Amino acid sequence: MPYTVNVEPFDLSGLTQKSRMSGAIFAPPLPSPPPANPTPLDVATPSAGDPGQLVFPSTAVPPSTTCTMLIRDTTTSGGTTTSGGTTTSGGTTTSGGTTTSGDLFRSGPVLNLPSSPATLVLVIPPSVSKTAGEISQSLNESLPITVQFPADVVAICSLATGGVITPVSFTANDLTMQLGSTSTFTVNGQLNVKFLGFIDQASGFSLTAQLAFSPSGDASDPARIVSVTSVSPVVSLDAFFLAPPAAAAIAIFGGGVIASALTDYINGQIPILASAALPPNQMLTSTAVLSVGQIDIESSSVSVVPVIGDIFGRAVVPIPSNLLVEVNPAWQCDEQRNYVVTVRDHKDGSPVAGALIRLQTGAGGLAGQGGPTVHGTTAPDGTVQLNDVTLKSYVYARGGGKGPPVLIKVDPVLTVSAAGFNDFITQITCPAF
Repeated sequence: MPYTVNVEPFDLSGLTQKSRMSGAIFAPPLPSPPPANPTPLDVATPSAGDPGQLVFPSTAVPPSTTCTMLIRDTTTSGGTTTSGGTTTSGGTTTSGGTTTSGDLFRSGPVLNLPSSPATLVLVIPPSVSKTAGEISQSLNESLPITVQFPADVVAICSLATGGVITPVSFTANDLTMQLGSTSTFTVNGQLNVKFLGFIDQASGFSLTAQLAFSPSGDASDPARIVSVTSVSPVVSLDAFFLAPPAAAAIAIFGGGVIASALTDYINGQIPILASAALPPNQMLTSTAVLSVGQIDIESSSVSVVPVIGDIFGRAVVPIPSNLLVEVNPAWQCDEQRNYVVTVRDHKDGSPVAGALIRLQTGAGGLAGQGGPTVHGTTAPDGTVQLNDVTLKSYVYARGGGKGPPVLIKVDPVLTVSAAGFNDFITQITCPAF
């Protein structure tokens, strides 16, 4: 039987067109970052009868081992350009920038996929953005930073200069960015070298490179949402000359370091910005994964369309409220009493019906247990009566062996649970017997 995924998009940005979706399953998961043109276990395209249904035809799906699933927007042509911009991957460019379409769902490693047909929920809030100035300022706050050159760069430079100049490290002092149809960064700092193998020398340097932004396509690492790469890096020095192979090696390594820092910064900001773009009082589920469906590079900002995907849940749920719990009369230890527990919404004081009450009384408890437990459910007015309750704390001994036993004190515990609310848990301290 084929494995079917029904895609349910809740699109607030106008991003999705179901006919452009495609899927791939990789088992075992690919390394991160993934290689170019990897071979999947199976691929899926939209069903002819339902463009929102992806069908994996292989009987090897779902696999019995850990796997990853990647759902992408596969647009590759047909983009339009206005105001002199350029277009990548079929997106539409305005104001002289570039647009790239990409990922809709990146599962991360999954041991067991849901049974077929599976439901993939996609929640797509409006685009979020960061300006070039904001990005530069944030990165500059972590500067200066000194980075050691790896052995391969040292070897290339030493060979290219006949052993005269051996690079040791570079220090990045400040960074600036320019965004648009061609995006670039420039880093100014200091290059530290050994001259003739033992003389320390330094030179001011400037490293400039173009930037390429793209959705990561990385189904193995959910945190790697976008990828920023350095293109055609060039380094210039103030104090001495480097042979072209040496200069190229230093530029490529330095450009990669800066691009990696940009990648980490943007990937750290996307979850914050995406959460802020959700409707009020909404949050991501624990099984939701963030991807980027589109990247827009304008003249002064980077904008992304976040895609929240969840194949195990609803992707987005209401933020739980807190419970306000009152007990009348006040708890009394070592006496049998009746209690009325009142449960309200902490935000507005309204009664919460159907709240589950669990009171672990401690009375007559055995070692490591809480004794008899009293249960109840609140009525429409938010109240429930707990009758004939005796609360006790007790101490039991655990361990022993070569050392003295450890004394453990156990107190009564009240737990209140209700749908849409955080659990309320309180410990009732009584004298131990």
